[in-house]
Amino acid sequence: MDERGLVTYWNPSAERMFGIGSDHALGRAVADLIIPERFRDAHTAGLRRFLVDGRGPLLDRRVAAAAMRSDGGEFPVEMTISAIRDGAGWTFTTFLQDISERREAERERDRLAAEFGDALAGSERRFEAIVGPLGEPITIRDRSNRIVYANQAALAHLGFASTEQLRDTPPEQIMAVIA
Repeated sequence: MDERGLVTYWNPSAERMFGIGSDHALGRAVADLIIPERFRDAHTAGLRRFLVDGRGPLLDRRVAAAAMRSDGGEFPVEMTISAIRDGAGWTFTTFLQDISERREAERERDRLAAEFGDALAGSERRFEAIVGPLGEPITIRDRSNRIVYANQAALAHLGFASTEQLRDTPPEQIMAVIA
């Protein structure tokens, strides 16, 4: 875009991403084409500030933003904006990447992690319901030989009030109690 905010170049990738042909985009305000309405004032103010002082907080770094397709639908993008001195004026180049699929994958990963966490918590409750009340001491150790679980009988046998207190005790001290 130029320093007035008008599109000066619109490539085939932009046509596909936004659903707007170059014949329709060229000479139109970028803000009206691809910036959601709620961000347009900030875009215009940022452009004005840049033209006054030559600084822009979004320039030359990748930032996440929302963009708008021709049908008004919004989607997440990563963008990098560069300002290039063009004679007496400025030209701005923006590289955009649609990150909708990545965001969807992140949401799915978070959903699966929460589901796994719930399933794990349920398994831990069932395990505790079965093993916790047994009269025989039972412990589980990790690869570093630290006790990560002890039922009530094991805690009483080792002289600890809680599994947390037991976990915080170095294995050598616990072994000294047993010996």
